[in-house]
Amino acid sequence: MAQTTLDRRMFGSQVVDEQSHLSDHTITASDIISFSDVGGSNVTKKDTVQGVLDLAGGGAIEKLFIATNSGDQSIANASWTTATFDTEVLDQGGHFASNKFTAPSDGKYMFYATFPYIESSGTGTDQRLSIHHYNSSDVSQYQAPVVKTTIHEASMSGMRAFAMSTNDYMVVQVYQNSGGARNMNKCQFFGWRIV
Repeated sequence: MAQTTLDRRMFGSQVVDEQSHLSDHTITASDIISFSDVGGSNVTKKDTVQGVLDLAGGGAIEKLFIATNSGDQSIANASWTTATFDTEVLDQGGHFASNKFTAPSDGKYMFYATFPYIESSGTGTDQRLSIHHYNSSDVSQYQAPVVKTTIHEASMSGMRAFAMSTNDYMVVQVYQNSGGARNMNKCQFFGWRIV
């Protein structure tokens, strides 16, 4: 299974709170998104949603979904756990269900996942956030992880474009090895078709 390491952005208290920000707003092509340079330069880049679509050769936003977890989710020690989402803020076409997005057609899709923190003992904890692509036969196709080590209650986020076939699906998976189960706070998962 091929892997790549995505750079990460510390958002701290600026992580979107779906209760106060997402429920009353519509994402538009002129909205600004920020992300870290995957080239290792630790440079934060900003662009409009339309700018990202144009870079990918896309047009209007299609098949957009925004899913959140309004509370905490327990993450087992030293094993990958699929993130759960109890709120669909937006789901164009109804393609997000049971904690996963299923591609309605062949194409390229952009995904973004984030959480404010995982409770931690702060002693050498390894935390990982992964946007994971499976085909329609449940075979792993690609895992795009973000990794942090020796951290304490730090936010994580990752963004990546994937080529998907009809009925392929995406999930967010989380890993931590603090020595016991820990709570992850308010995970969020966004995605849309770009071409």
